[in-house]
Amino acid sequence: MPEMMSLSRRSVTLFAGVIVASAAAVLGSGVASADDPLVGKTYADATAQIKKWSGHPILSTVVGDQLSMDKCTVASWRKDTKTGKFFLSLFCDTGVATAKDAGNSAGSPTGRSAKQHDINVEYLHQHPEVCLQMKADHPDWFKKPMDGCEGVT
Repeated sequence: MPEMMSLSRRSVTLFAGVIVASAAAVLGSGVASADDPLVGKTYADATAQIKKWSGHPILSTVVGDQLSMDKCTVASWRKDTKTGKFFLSLFCDTGVATAKDAGNSAGSPTGRSAKQHDINVEYLHQHPEVCLQMKADHPDWFKKPMDGCEGVT
């Protein structure tokens, strides 16, 4: 039985490593702060938050053209404190093409990575106990939301 527990933990750790590597490949190499209020949000959510702060969202950079503007992800931002303007840099490409959105071919390295990420996320949605085990073993991974383990407390 102890061997089974050890194997189970190794499997969870290996699986989590695949998820982290897949996410890094899909999302790029930039690192966002766990408590950043805008990075990683959709443009729609970020502009809503900025308006709550009585700020003015301004597009400074847009990379890609595969998503509608509201679905683009905020990659970085800066605030001009004198004017209250928030300059947003957006990432507007998808990981892999779907029936609804254009994207990378599932046969390309980036597309394969994105497809594997999607498979891992779906697995975690179907097996929330894996998320609970990962959180127990690696609480630092959950300082910011993890794809597939949304809502794990």
